[in-house]
Amino acid sequence: MEKHIQQYFTTGQFAKLRGLNKRTLMYYADIGLFKPAMINAKGYRYYTNYQNSLLDVILELRNIGIPLEEIKQLLHDRSATSELSLLYRQKERLEEDAIRIKHMRSMVARVC
Repeated sequence: MEKHIQQYFTTGQFAKLRGLNKRTLMYYADIGLFKPAMINAKGYRYYTNYQNSLLDVILELRNIGIPLEEIKQLLHDRSATSELSLLYRQKERLEEDAIRIKHMRSMVARVC
């Protein structure tokens, strides 16, 4: 049976691996959204490959415009119902934004 060795990455290494700014990971840790797998006695933060999937969820939700506080709440109360509710709310926000942008475009088009 093959034994899996867990590899730890510093904040900088993990950020580079994910194409993120190191400060982003530090901020996410500071607000309690995405904490490192381990913090050593000197306060250095370490992440593992096993955390990639959770970070993927956070980044994807952030990419569609969901505020960090709502993502944090979702991860705290994770259920299919809360996930769907969050996505429906975001869909409504995006639809409102689309209407607002369409209105602004027509205003600008009248001038140009």
